[in-house]
Amino acid sequence: MTPRVLDVKGLTLMSDNEDVAADGLVPAEVLKSEKPVAVHAVSRVRAGQESAFEELVKSVVTLVRDEPGCEQYVVHNMGGEPRAYVVYERYTTGADLVKHLEMPFVQAFFAQAGELVAGPPETTWLWPVEA
Repeated sequence: MTPRVLDVKGLTLMSDNEDVAADGLVPAEVLKSEKPVAVHAVSRVRAGQESAFEELVKSVVTLVRDEPGCEQYVVHNMGGEPRAYVVYERYTTGADLVKHLEMPFVQAFFAQAGELVAGPPETTWLWPVEA
């Protein structure tokens, strides 16, 4: 089977290779998860691009929240660091995250955000603690 790779403007967003693509954001174990998956991502916006980035984010919030499998999607500005934005996303399964990343409006978001940010987001993948 040929691995699936989603690439936007030279940034690999996901890969279902056995490991994370070297420049990818989403590990294969997350994409294949049948349990909830969440990500904490920090993006640093280029100086003077804060308003443009916020408007871009606002344009997709409702669309993302309305996606099947999206349990939570919130964006915050980081206190003390006005050009840093934190996103928390949680999806019911890895398959729901894949569908999210494949949405045309999400791909367009990443393409536009790429012009506004200083580099790829710093991502931390989170797994629920089950009782």
